[in-house]
Amino acid sequence: MRRIFAAALVTLMTVAPLCAANVDPAVRRFVAEAAGTLTIEPDGTVSATTLPDELQPALRDAYAAAIRRWNFEPIVVDGRAVRALGHMRLALAIELKGDAFQRASIERVTFVDASGEPTSVLGPGAKMHPPSYPMELARDGIGGEVILAVETDADGRILRAAAQSGSVYANVRARDAARAQRAFGMLARASVHAARNWEIPGCRASVCTVPVRYTIQSSPDRAPFWLPAHEIPVTPEPWMMGVGVVALGADGAASSRFRLKTSVDGMEVLDAGG
Repeated sequence: MRRIFAAALVTLMTVAPLCAANVDPAVRRFVAEAAGTLTIEPDGTVSATTLPDELQPALRDAYAAAIRRWNFEPIVVDGRAVRALGHMRLALAIELKGDAFQRASIERVTFVDASGEPTSVLGPGAKMHPPSYPMELARDGIGGEVILAVETDADGRILRAAAQSGSVYANVRARDAARAQRAFGMLARASVHAARNWEIPGCRASVCTVPVRYTIQSSPDRAPFWLPAHEIPVTPEPWMMGVGVVALGADGAASSRFRLKTSVDGMEVLDAGG
């Protein structure tokens, strides 16, 4: 497994990305958003799953094996537990040291009731106009993701918003940790500014999280599947702590049918010894 991903990631590794504070500079982290499906049996176990072809076969097998260990609350229709097909959106991560594989993990998952295809940020019933991309970062090829926590009123209007966590990613020459922190701050401020005018019917009188992504597309056809990423430490606001948080998708939607009992966030699926 030590060199299994070198060829697939060579184009991302030819330049050094930004460095974040308290991160081993020799370890490179890559993230990807992936759509997939899973079959949930009447007892809540997972019997099958599909994942994107962009995943290297050994890695795809490791992610699939981890997903088959998940357990759900039974899905009940007309008073009877049934087999169901679920559509999911996964946030995946892998780490390399040089060209040697270190670990793979599932950072987050959300479930959708529809076809599972990517949807506009202007989801059905939601008013979620996307933020403006900071011009300085767009010019320098710097992207990122802000996990935005929002508190809403009974109509789904935003009362307050703040960054809960996030990453910076870029295909640029090495820069210092302060630069990475500053870049993330710009993305976080743009996200909070946009969220002030959002309305999210799926989040009423609640605290919810929404991923806000800033992706630089490196070719006219498509962005790369794996993006170099660096987690940025964020101190949560007091109002985010000690409350149940509902994780929503980028379009402000999430399924209420699929209730996952297994803890997933940051779940390791493969390490260097595997």
